[in-house]
Amino acid sequence: MALSDKDRIFQNLYGLHPWNLEDNAADLAKTTATIALANPFIIETAADLTALADTGVAAYWTSTNLKYLQIANVAADDKSISTDANKFAAQYNGGGFTINGGTVPMFAYLNTGAVVENVSLTNVNITIGATVGGIVAEMTAGTVKNNQVAGTVVKSTHATGFAGGIAGSVTAGTISGNVVSCPVTAPTAGGIAGSVTAGAIS
Repeated sequence: MALSDKDRIFQNLYGLHPWNLEDNAADLAKTTATIALANPFIIETAADLTALADTGVAAYWTSTNLKYLQIANVAADDKSISTDANKFAAQYNGGGFTINGGTVPMFAYLNTGAVVENVSLTNVNITIGATVGGIVAEMTAGTVKNNQVAGTVVKSTHATGFAGGIAGSVTAGTISGNVVSCPVTAPTAGGIAGSVTAGAIS
């Protein structure tokens, strides 16, 4: 029995697009992206978090079609996720579980498309780096929302350093609904963000 238009997957997902795959490669790409976001990579152990920080595959950081979901309390890694050349643009949902004992920002860089939410950092003691934040060192775009940072300190001792409980430096993006309950110190410091040149913070 033939399917009616209303029952075809592309009609359901994207409206008035024809259903045949070979003539609609763009629709197929959209469906692949939808499936990736609906089936996240699971972060359940410290080894999972380390694997994300240490990956040699840039797409695990830069793809906006990827989502990471934390489902247990884990220990922090001693390396930040992403680099300047390969900024994080995926989604990370901490699920309200803790990441304990961080000594570096969780993310080095966030880019367009990045969403970091529901992360709970505990017992942080971040003291190394010119620009440091509990969640991210340098935020060039993206969204950081509903996270918590607690611990000993977030600090930069660099002569022109920046430190923020959530972000060290913000040049674009949105930060909202975050809670910081640890000291933040640097030549330029802020409870949420150290330096803000653009973006929205609430």
